[in-house]
Amino acid sequence: MTYHCIGIPLLASILSFNCGAQSPSIIESLEKEDSSRTIFYLPANKRMDQMAWRDSVYRFSSFENGQLMFDTGFSPKEQVKMNYNLYYMQMDFISASGDTLQMKPSKEFKLITLNKHLFIYDTKIGYIEVIQQLPVALGRRSMMIVKHIDYPPGGNPRNVGFTPFGDQDQRGAAIGLDRYYQNGGDYFFIDKNSSAYKASSSAILKLFSGHKKTVKTYIDKHDLDFENVDQLTDLLVFCNELNEVR
Repeated sequence: MTYHCIGIPLLASILSFNCGAQSPSIIESLEKEDSSRTIFYLPANKRMDQMAWRDSVYRFSSFENGQLMFDTGFSPKEQVKMNYNLYYMQMDFISASGDTLQMKPSKEFKLITLNKHLFIYDTKIGYIEVIQQLPVALGRRSMMIVKHIDYPPGGNPRNVGFTPFGDQDQRGAAIGLDRYYQNGGDYFFIDKNSSAYKASSSAILKLFSGHKKTVKTYIDKHDLDFENVDQLTDLLVFCNELNEVR
């Protein structure tokens, strides 16, 4: 089954981001935290599909042929144009009639191949892109993270929200709050059964329980940051090699 999501026109190229009506103080504050990531401003009473940056919510610059595999191993021969939606954290596709639709998630999903990229689907976590293919692999759940939510000028002050979909952020709805997003994500270890574990010290020690002492020594020696993709990549290469020589 499929269902319509809020209409998102597909353009040939991503439109440039306009910082126009934003609050300079909030923008400057967020840019000081991380100047490398674009800030996406959603004014109060506006929907994402009304913004110039609406096509920037996609993981890839265009919809590409994608193929789905189910838990049973069955994979339909037909391919459809897909793209991963960072805003909704869902997979969108182009229907035969040319509409942009949102694929309804199913516990029967296992893998999606898209533009030479591999995604696994976890019913609790959602779509995880495999970014390092090894016996125990590394995956990333990409998303647009709400970094700040505030009433527009003249409103009452409120606390800042930092969690995806948190602090009254209603994705797709026009609400009376200014919202500020940045692209981000979190990392997962993926075992041979496609089970995903949030990247952490306890998770890696569980997955390589036969080498706990060696793995812990490596973590301590490198002062590992479990949000650093390069360090996680090196960690998994090291750990997988331990299993090979066992």
